[in-house]
Parts: sequence; structure tokens; C-alpha cells
Amino acid sequence: MVDTPNLGLPYILAAQSQKHVPHNEAIRALDAMVQLSVLDRSLTAPPATPAEGDRYIVASSPTAAWSGQAEKVAAYQDGAWMFYAPKEGWISWVADENIAVAFDGAVWIALSAGGGGGGVTDHGALTGLGDDDHPQYHNNARGDARYTLLNPTTLGINATADTTNRLSVGSAASLFNHAGTGGHQIKINKAAVADTASFLFQSAFSGRAEIGLTGDDDFHFKVSPNGTAFSEAIIINRTTGACSFPNTSLGGVTDGDKGDVTVSGTGAVWTVDADVVTNAKLANVPTATFKGRVTAALGDPEDLTVAQAKTLLNLTGTNSGDQTSIVGITGTIAQFNTAITDGDLATGGGTATGVNTGDQTITLTGPVTGSGTGSFATALTTNSVTNGILADVPTATFKGRVTAATGDPEDLTVAQAKTLLNLAGTNSGDQTSIAGITGTIAQFNTACTDADFAIGGGTITGSSTGTNSGDQTITLSGDVSGTGTGA
Repeated sequence: MVDTPNLGLPYILAAQSQKHVPHNEAIRALDAMVQLSVLDRSLTAPPATPAEGDRYIVASSPTAAWSGQAEKVAAYQDGAWMFYAPKEGWISWVADENIAVAFDGAVWIALSAGGGGGGVTDHGALTGLGDDDHPQYHNNARGDARYTLLNPTTLGINATADTTNRLSVGSAASLFNHAGTGGHQIKINKAAVADTASFLFQSAFSGRAEIGLTGDDDFHFKVSPNGTAFSEAIIINRTTGACSFPNTSLGGVTDGDKGDVTVSGTGAVWTVDADVVTNAKLANVPTATFKGRVTAALGDPEDLTVAQAKTLLNLTGTNSGDQTSIVGITGTIAQFNTAITDGDLATGGGTATGVNTGDQTITLTGPVTGSGTGSFATALTTNSVTNGILADVPTATFKGRVTAATGDPEDLTVAQAKTLLNLAGTNSGDQTSIAGITGTIAQFNTACTDADFAIGGGTITGSSTGTNSGDQTITLSGDVSGTGTGA
């Protein structure tokens, strides 16, 4: 046998060299286990800066240097942790709890469930004692403790309690700790809604501030200069959580129309007015994209691709701008213009001149100012408006951008959209006929040969059909009204 049977202390064997080694090991173990007193029994990991000789009972599921050492006694000796496995019946004092615990073979338990936690039974719970039994437990200062159970009507800790302040504590601080795990609640209950459940903060025993349920079930913050007259600072509604400030001005914002927004609910609700969002307030969009709507019925604008825009305009084929030839007709445009005179046109009535100028520049003055093709200045933050906030737009209209580089969206007419798509004329697909000319393509090819394209000059007359020409008169209605041709 090389170790003692109970504490496992090493023996000094016969003829053993360096006999001081097992001797010192045994002394160190005795120093850790005799008169056992630990600092704590709830830690699962070693403290950051232990002192030499500190001892702990390792809690369940330990980690770090204590991993796998649950319920053992951990002693910090010679700069390292040593662990001693307890045996059933070992007793230790726990300093932070002021109780004695015993090891039952599996876990450490309180040595006694009686009062005091250290094996002391409340004498008042004993029976069969006469008035003269154990007189040493009685003195005039504390009363007869023999028959007083631990259920006092008042309790003063370094202070005097009374019938109003049944618990009175005289201390620099008070600690309400958790029970080893979990959290901790302090509960203040009142009998009826009209009663008070609160914390009262005093100066020289005169109230200066109070928080809690004072007179109803809303949460109140009050202050007082004298302990008698209290002023409400904040009231939190028990149902909605809304805060009110009875004695504080929040900047003087009154209800009413504030331009692009309307304020209501005593300054609590701010609503963007309908139809006030302009291009400058829209989020930037890439060049050659549209905002419009293809979904049936009135609703929010949608982001449209070029393909969706062409479908909306009923465009097919290549649609690559002004046509330089017509499918099924031989010859060039120059030859056609030379050969066809006024007499060649079956129907007449006017001369088609001018060019299609697209949307007109509009200059607005008054409450809404700005100049351009639909751009109006407002007080809203730039680039903050999404589709859901935009004013509703009718089906088959666009918001897009024709100006180079990323920037604010612009209001586009169908003509501008067609220009953006490099479309001109009716552009309804590959052309199979010419307005004002009777007959079929095949008949035209049969009738017109290269010899027919010989005469230059002449004037092309006939009905003016297709696109509009010159400056267009624009009439505005709604919130912004006016009529003009450019300004």
C-alpha cells in the first residue's frame, strides 16, 4: 500500500529516495482538505485571478481548466489547480452562502434544513418545553425566542420596523440575488386599480420622485419639490404603450396641412399627401428603364423592362426607327420620291411637313415650381420614394429616363418611349402597305419599274396622317392647371 485509505495521502516507503517529495505532497493535501472551507460552490469555470490556497467546490458541467471535475474540491496550490475527490460524509463551509454543506456520495447538500443553515434548529419550533426550560434562550432585549416561530409581523435589519414599514433595512446597499441559477424578480402588488404600487425616492424622508402604478394601471413617472405636490413627467399607457408628456412640449407641432404632409393625432401621425410625389423624390433608376403599369386596373407603378414596354405599345418586328425600305417593294426611297408626283397620289388634301417634337417643356410657377417634362420640386427627401408611395398612374403610361447617366426618373409620353426605343412612325411591325396608296404591294411592284423612277422634283400631297407636327398645345388639369405651347 502506497497511499492512506481515507485521504489518499502518499506513504514514505522504505529506502525511498527524495523522501521530501511524498511528504510535501501529503502536507499539501492536508492543507487543502483539513478544516475544509470553500469560497463558492456555484462556479463552472475557474476564477480569472485566484489567490494561493483558494478552494472551491466545482459546480455541475464545468469548463476550461475545471472540465470533468464536477463536485470535486479544487484548490489553487503552487500556481496550479489540484483536485480532490470527496468521500461521503465530508463537510465544508461555503463562505459566500454562510452555510455548511455535506457530500452525500453524489452531490453536496446543505447540512441542515433548519434555520441558520448551519444545523441550528429554530428553538421556537420545539414542543414540550415549559416556561422555565432553557432560560438561557430568553433575555429582555430579544424576547422569548423559545416560542416565537420565524414568521414575524415586522422585521428590522439594523433599523426599526413599524406597522407601516414592516420591513426596514439600515444599510449602504441591499442585494437580492438569484438562487444559484436563473434570474430574480421583485414583485410589488396592489389590491385594487385605484391603489398604488410604486417606488418612492426620498430626500430626508420627503418624497422627491415616484415611479409605478399610482392611482391606476398606467405606469407613471412623477417628481416633487416638497414631497406633497407631485407633477407627472411621463405616463405610459398600459394598453398601447404610448407615452404622453403632460408637462413637456414636443416642439410645438400642431395638426394640419404642412405642405407635402398632413399632421394629425396631436402631432403623432404624419401622412404624406396624395399625388405630391414628383420625379426628384423618386429613387434613381438606370438609363433606358421605365416606370409604368402593365397590370390591369388602377394601381401602383411597376418597374418595366424594354420588352414589357414594347408589348404595352403593341410593337412587333425589329422596329428600328424610320423605315428606309418597305418589305416587298423594290427600289430605294430616293427613287420612290423622284418617281411619285402629285398626280400619282389617288387621294389628296394638304401637304405633310414638319417633324414630331415629342413632349413639350413645361414651366410651373406658384406652390409647385420647376421646369422640365414633369419634374416638380417638393420638400420631400430626395430618393426616398418607392412605388407604393407614388401617386397612382393610369394603365399604359410610363416613368423612365432618357437623359444619359443615372439620375431622377422622368415622365415619358408614348412618343418619348418610342424615341427611347428608336421607333418612329406607326411602327406597328413590318410594313405591308403605304397610307394613301391604293392597291396591293404586288400590284405596286408590277406597276412601278426602274424606268418609272426618272422624274425629279414635284410635290407630295395628300392626307396628313401619322404623327403630330410642330409645337403641341398642352392643357393641364387637376392640382396643377394651365394651357400653352412650351411654358
